Amino acid sequence: MGQVARTAAEPQLYSQWASHLAIAWRFNWGSWLWPPGSGVFVDDLQIQQELARILPIGTLTMFLFGPLMMIAGYFQAIGDAARAAILGLSRTYVFGIPLTLALPVVIGEPGIWYAGAVAEGLVLVLTVTVLIRLRLAPLR
Repeated sequence: MGQVARTAAEPQLYSQWASHLAIAWRFNWGSWLWPPGSGVFVDDLQIQQELARILPIGTLTMFLFGPLMMIAGYFQAIGDAARAAILGLSRTYVFGIPLTLALPVVIGEPGIWYAGAVAEGLVLVLTVTVLIRLRLAPLR
């Protein structure tokens, strides 16, 4: 009692997931820890080193971007245009563009790459704030 029925394909499915995660880790974070790993994409060592430096930042940005965009899409789907606009437009116009212009002035060239990740972090804070306010709002 209380056990879930299992199929014969489950171990194979878990094995495939594990191998896909290992491949993703290898090419994203693995190239950061071991720069020659990015040689799959290019042969030039200098480009491999730059890729190893930039790829983890881009991966973090995309890791945050997906779920936050889904929450904004949810508000749009239920007809809550105000919250959808706040979450969707603030990413680009309130955080993204200003940080892309300001961070390189403050910290140099890496600021270009960190701007996206910092913007997504700020959108995460904004999203959590919107969700908390929604939760605390009285039912209408």
